[in-house]
Amino acid sequence: MAETTAPPPDRFVELGLLTPDQLRQCRDFQESFEKQGLALPLANVIVNLGLAPPEKVARVLAHQSTALLKCAGCGRRYTVPDFQATRRYKCEPCRAYLDIVVDDNLLPQTPVPPPQAVAAPSPAGPAPAPAPKTVRKDPFEGRTFNDVRIVRRLAKGGMGAVYLGEKPDGRQVAVKILTEEFSKMPGIEGRFKREGTSTAKLDHPNIVQTLEMGRDDRYVFIVMEYVEGGSLVDLIVKERRLPPKRAVEIACDVLAGLQHAHERGIVHRDVKPGNVLLTGEGRAKVIDFGLAKDAEAQTILTLSGNVVGTPAYMAPEQAKGEGAGPPADQYSCGILTWLMMTGKKPFEGKSLVDTLNKQIHEPLPSARAINPEVPEALEKVLRKMCAKDPAKRYATPLEAAAAMKKAVGLEVPAEAVPATAGALAWTWADWTVAVAAAVGAAALVYLFLR
Repeated sequence: MAETTAPPPDRFVELGLLTPDQLRQCRDFQESFEKQGLALPLANVIVNLGLAPPEKVARVLAHQSTALLKCAGCGRRYTVPDFQATRRYKCEPCRAYLDIVVDDNLLPQTPVPPPQAVAAPSPAGPAPAPAPKTVRKDPFEGRTFNDVRIVRRLAKGGMGAVYLGEKPDGRQVAVKILTEEFSKMPGIEGRFKREGTSTAKLDHPNIVQTLEMGRDDRYVFIVMEYVEGGSLVDLIVKERRLPPKRAVEIACDVLAGLQHAHERGIVHRDVKPGNVLLTGEGRAKVIDFGLAKDAEAQTILTLSGNVVGTPAYMAPEQAKGEGAGPPADQYSCGILTWLMMTGKKPFEGKSLVDTLNKQIHEPLPSARAINPEVPEALEKVLRKMCAKDPAKRYATPLEAAAAMKKAVGLEVPAEAVPATAGALAWTWADWTVAVAAAVGAAALVYLFLR
């Protein structure tokens, strides 16, 4: 956390975070971007490829240096010199294990100053006293992109950051600004414009509206509708597991947005918790139908040639490089629902390739085995949504949503009932009446002719 230079790459193997093959994979990925003049830190590559969570990467970065730790029980913070990544530290007052405080962007060359500077915990010492906070101003705060003034940062990731912005009329918007490295990626601006033309057709309460896209100085940015409730990631981290009905409500909002997009010929291809935002009322909105998703997809493309998406949520046909149609979004939404109710990902391997193989070959595990509150009927719906064969999934997101609601006892709107099912039911009823009428008519004719 506090060191100013990146650790040797071999340290990630020495400390058991990566296998030698995984390290070579990451180094090859870095080199492919270096040839284009783009420098991506190894720590970011590890996290973005899903090879290790940020917390474990942060422990390796802080190994044998000074680390900032936080008590999960009482919230106290400790500065620990000569931190050892393989050792667990405890809070003396409450005996809870300490967690490492992860830098916003996992960039060892630009550490975040710890909000408290305290002595390392001693066996019998008093509770550490807080020290004055060090504030670091974000370089984009106060800047203007077109007519949008950047107010403050909302979130940050490996590709860039999302900021709260303000229009001249006082309206709040969200501004996603890609890092300089991704902004310089060949063809990125053209992709923004093409995706912007497509997403302009999307106007739905369960889709975050893209307002404009452009370039300012060295950065590509997107201006979007501001959603004040945070992301689904935040909710899952806070709650760990959601009640099945709440998970279904969120999933059905996502499916409603996907239905609207599919009807207009647009496939998301990267449905995951980070791409679902929640309003203050708890309704879900899907984000990143646009170009930022395409930039993320290119990182996977660089590795595998033709695979687009996030491996943990990726449909089997995507994992095999066969392309992603509307059924792929339904599959990803099924995985998302499974995660919301269990707090885990159903398919997570030791490497990118291992995860993709699991998506292709392994059946969906039982959610009820982890969370007995999941209704058996809902588990059957999820198995159909996550069928390996796209043709065996529900015909549309609307049909999948209707099945999910029925499984947990939620009201199913009349328009959500599949037209084919309604037609079949009507035909069967009419057929019964028609047969009875025909028999009666035949009997009358027979009697008349006699």
